[in-house]
Amino acid sequence: TLAQPAGTIYYGASKGSTSNSIPAGTAANLTSMGRKDVGTTTIYAFFRPTDTDNYNDSAQTASTTVVVSNGTLTVTATPYSAVYDGAAHAGITSISAKNQSGTAVTPKYTYSASESGTYSSTIPTVQNVTSGTKIYWKATLTGYNDASGSVVAKVTNASFTVKEPDQSYVYNGSAQGKAITV
Repeated sequence: TLAQPAGTIYYGASKGSTSNSIPAGTAANLTSMGRKDVGTTTIYAFFRPTDTDNYNDSAQTASTTVVVSNGTLTVTATPYSAVYDGAAHAGITSISAKNQSGTAVTPKYTYSASESGTYSSTIPTVQNVTSGTKIYWKATLTGYNDASGSVVAKVTNASFTVKEPDQSYVYNGSAQGKAITV
């Protein structure tokens, strides 16, 4: 078995490229030639021996393909849920996203009152009593698959009480009493 001959390893983004080189037997860190964004890159490498008298000078080429795929967004949306108070409220009270590694990311969020409706950056509101109003959301971020979903916002009935202290009257032949306040 022969030892690795002395020579040079060339590598680059095209076959036969001599723009980058390292001595034989050295590991090359090709991270800088890889991809940051979604897509595919092929990196080529070939070896040229120093001793061309005893080793064939035909360069041996190898390649590796770097594929970067879209990441995944996991979105958590919290619906509005409260007792009727007469005011309009955003149907989603909070929304956040994490990537597949669990790191918080900030996608662009859009909202709609119907799944096939027009989406905008304004969250639809709820005001009157409803057992459930669906609010749809979409999240987009470069390098990630789009995410979408919905939440159900609820407004429940408000309570009220009738209070009036008991009153005593002396008979006078006329109807007597006070108005009741709600």
